[in-house]
Amino acid sequence: MKKNLKLFFLAHPDNIYQPHLLHRRRTIFYGSFFLTMKAFLIVFSILLPSGFFLTPEVLAAEQEKLLRLTNAFRIAKGIAYLKENSELNASAHLRAADMAVNQYVDHFGPHHRPLAYFLEQANYQYGIAGENLYMGPLLAENIMLAWERSPTHYANLVDLEYTEAGFDVQGGIFEGQPIAYAALHFGTPLGTASAIQTENIPKETLAQPPTVSRLSSFNKYIWARNSEYPLTQIFHISQGIYFFAFALFSGVLLLNIAIHVRHKHYHIVAQTFSLLFLITILIFV
Repeated sequence: MKKNLKLFFLAHPDNIYQPHLLHRRRTIFYGSFFLTMKAFLIVFSILLPSGFFLTPEVLAAEQEKLLRLTNAFRIAKGIAYLKENSELNASAHLRAADMAVNQYVDHFGPHHRPLAYFLEQANYQYGIAGENLYMGPLLAENIMLAWERSPTHYANLVDLEYTEAGFDVQGGIFEGQPIAYAALHFGTPLGTASAIQTENIPKETLAQPPTVSRLSSFNKYIWARNSEYPLTQIFHISQGIYFFAFALFSGVLLLNIAIHVRHKHYHIVAQTFSLLFLITILIFV
């Protein structure tokens, strides 16, 4: 057993200084296996039904991520982070739910309810308030990108006067396809500022992406790869396999180069480096 392990992992006269682990045919098999595993994961994520991305657990996770991304964006700009406020969360929830039920994305809606209406319903006493809205494929990164690209919504994100925020993300239907509706309500408590903003934002400035009817295959894969839900744990398992393989092959290669410098086979070194390069790509893809 010990001898077999030595032949498998170490360069030795008995294996002509070619560890069995690094034989050409085995290297081709390993590469094919790792590529097949990645292909399976991509197909798996693409075949996930769009409705899966709008379960309450998923929506709550993306809502929490949206708060982190918003504050990270402000901090990167040298602006104080926004404190999460339960009343603003409630007003954002009312707006997002209203958009989902009535299938719209603007600052008034079919019932002509401005931001002030939802803030009043949530009993938030504001001096200054603002609102960012979104309708489209679910991913907190998608939502942030849409807001960053909209001048008025970007202005809200970097406004120095806002000190608090509330978020909500709801699932809904648009043109027969499940999509997400998101609302971000900014605020500064009464007594520290005056006047309300955003009630007169023109409709054409809304942060609405060009395509809102479906979640792209690419976004499905990115979300599934980064999520923490049981159904998508296979992505984390695959990452563990890739990291283990990279450590194993690089360790065996370096060990054999160091021990038998004069007897190393350049084709084994080259093909193992190629395998390591492939694994590195698969880790980050």
